[in-house]
Amino acid sequence: MPSPQLALSSPWFVALLFVLLAAAAAYALYRVTLPPVPFRLRLLLALLRGASLALMALLLLEPLLRLVRTAEQPAVLAVLADNSLSMRITDRLGSRADALRNALERVRDAAPAGADVRVYTFGLTLAEQPDDADSLTLDAPVTNLAEAVRALSGEWRRLPVAAAVLITDGVYTAGENPLYEAEKLGVPLFTVGVGDSTEQRDLVLSRIAANNTVYAGTEVPVDVTLKSSGFGGQRVDVVLAEGSRVLARTSLMLEEGTREYAVRLAYTPGEEGPRRYTVAATTLDGELTAANNRKSLFVRVLKGQIRLLILAGAPSPDLAILKQTLNEDRTVDARSFTASAGGGFYEGALTGASFDSADCIMLLGFPVASVSDQTMASLREAVARRTLPLL
Repeated sequence: MPSPQLALSSPWFVALLFVLLAAAAAYALYRVTLPPVPFRLRLLLALLRGASLALMALLLLEPLLRLVRTAEQPAVLAVLADNSLSMRITDRLGSRADALRNALERVRDAAPAGADVRVYTFGLTLAEQPDDADSLTLDAPVTNLAEAVRALSGEWRRLPVAAAVLITDGVYTAGENPLYEAEKLGVPLFTVGVGDSTEQRDLVLSRIAANNTVYAGTEVPVDVTLKSSGFGGQRVDVVLAEGSRVLARTSLMLEEGTREYAVRLAYTPGEEGPRRYTVAATTLDGELTAANNRKSLFVRVLKGQIRLLILAGAPSPDLAILKQTLNEDRTVDARSFTASAGGGFYEGALTGASFDSADCIMLLGFPVASVSDQTMASLREAVARRTLPLL
């Protein structure tokens, strides 16, 4: 049942003063009347006039009538569980997946009576999880702690979130530092650490930098960043392969402590089309996991060079500048034929093989009157039969 509440823009004693003034004015107006009227009628008229004046005065004070309805909701305890692949690791303290599920059960048992415990999983984004610890997939490729806390802020505006519990190994691989988002959350945030917090013995292929589009026959560099923790004195091979075929290999000697190594590999792609390459590092004894020793690289291989056939009507500065500019581009193989006054070409005979090997034909002041009908027929046939681009 809604409860009414009346509020004024001014204090209540001001409203009371206005009502008293309205009553005094009504009394003064009807104390003596001409012509005289009976007392009861004067009293009725005074009451009506006083009520009207009092109502007008109260309207000037901007009265606000509110109907307030109250409802009770149980406080929500939001539990954020790390659903990334790193939670599958078994370290010195045991299985992180088991520790995560045990932590979820302990949080549920320790929640206050009547609290609404809601479990959310996060990797790249935050998602509400059914109330079943065994349904955790632990397959998120990245961990974005900042985005998870930011998304919880939206839930806090929708639900009466009283507190939040974050269960994670603490390693975020995407997004910014989650500390700033946690400070802006507005509700208490408790963290439960899962896994061994000491530096793990591991070799990680952390980054690959390479072009996604390459040209056949042109050497392509691949820059690899390798991170080593807890190893020293071991030799590691870094291999770039396409399927079972090794394209490049290099070796390095690991040093003690935690270090990063920059390795450059190079390969020369062959046939054009989409290609998948793999960069892999040697698996060492005692590694935390070997799954991060390998990464895939997807590239699109284009034709090595575009063979451009230029047919010019006569020698000219435009032809010279055009050839000079095109020869500076390693992806273009430009060959020109310049018509002579005798009906031939200065560079030699223009044969059908010249048209067959071309990927594109460019006409510069061509044709001219000296060009033979046979040459024009060969040009028309090449463009029509092979649908060559013609500029």
